[in-house]
Amino acid sequence: SSNTLSSEESHPIYTELSQDTYTLMMVFSPTHLSWHLGLAIFAVEISLLAIVLYNQIELSNDDSVFSVPYKNLPLIVRVAQILAIFIAVIRAEDVTVAVRDLSMLRQSNYHVWKGIMRLKHRELVTEDSKRRFWWKHIFLSRFLQLIVGCTVLVISYVIIIQSDDVINLFANFMAMYLITEIDDYVFNT
Repeated sequence: SSNTLSSEESHPIYTELSQDTYTLMMVFSPTHLSWHLGLAIFAVEISLLAIVLYNQIELSNDDSVFSVPYKNLPLIVRVAQILAIFIAVIRAEDVTVAVRDLSMLRQSNYHVWKGIMRLKHRELVTEDSKRRFWWKHIFLSRFLQLIVGCTVLVISYVIIIQSDDVINLFANFMAMYLITEIDDYVFNT
């Protein structure tokens, strides 16, 4: 849901929390089952990504680390690779959401994230309790999301540059994004 908050400078801040399991980690206590669900989904996503990366390394030959077909590729494959890289950067929602939330909800903006998290003022009365809350809820959840997003970008790039066929390029490339949608799917079920 959308929240409108006013900052100390009286500039409105419009934000909508993403609908994924990382947001569950933001709004629930680490003792709550939903927080652990978010952590478990992170573990599943990063494990699948590690398996894919390991597979890509295992498939390599002696020519280069990732068996990059850098010679004699048809022009259409090169164009498809460039387009796929462009799409990968545009689709990097886990990266953009994490960076947006970490910059907007930085530790010093207590008045902003207190409203988004629907906290009562009495819940976080000391600077130490505010700092601990920020690290456990906001930083940790968005940092884990950033790790997944950056890992997907790196592996997508490897898959793209390894491809020597347009159909396989996009099939493998889109399979990567199925992994990143797991947290959204679990959140919405």
